[in-house]
Amino acid sequence: MTKHEKLLLCILANTDEPVGKPFYDSRSFIVSYWIMSGIPTKTESRPLSTSSGQKYTKPIIVKTWNTDEEKLDFLQKFGGQMSNSIFHEYNLTSMDALDNKPHFTDTELRLLERLSAGEFDGPINHYWEKTGFCEIRNGVPIQFSQGKSTRVFDGKENETVPGRIRVYLRYDTDEMKIRFFRTFGREMTDEEVQKYYWDNWEKRYQK
Repeated sequence: MTKHEKLLLCILANTDEPVGKPFYDSRSFIVSYWIMSGIPTKTESRPLSTSSGQKYTKPIIVKTWNTDEEKLDFLQKFGGQMSNSIFHEYNLTSMDALDNKPHFTDTELRLLERLSAGEFDGPINHYWEKTGFCEIRNGVPIQFSQGKSTRVFDGKENETVPGRIRVYLRYDTDEMKIRFFRTFGREMTDEEVQKYYWDNWEKRYQK
């Protein structure tokens, strides 16, 4: 975890606010995202029969992001919809990713199948902040961070000891794996992956 990420988590811990605007999902539920006492939270209000005199139930918490890793993943997805601009740069996707029921295209389903089969296993030619790297292991994309190296005197000369390598983020779910393709696809050698990356890039930035 970088110093900047630690700062983001510290600021998040003192945050209470709605994230974006409530919206209707495909089930006609009202879905809202909130930061409650520093915890990212998803709530749903379900429709009631009109005879009750109330159209929707009170919001019910259906999901929370509790661990530091989960909170950082939430900020990557939804930070652009929060009031504090420090979260905006950490945001990777737009508000239309808020519905947790992804609808994958045929291309995305095919890429997920190939990923699961191990076709893309191996290192990815991408280094971020000069202190980390990406690798796909057993069909799961993983970002690793590496601490600073240290110099130790062994009695004869100084020896450089590499920093400890830790898992920064695992792309476990199908939705996260698709986000991985959209973020790192251009660094991969597969033609279908690269085409998917650039097609998605054009949709997002060439409107």
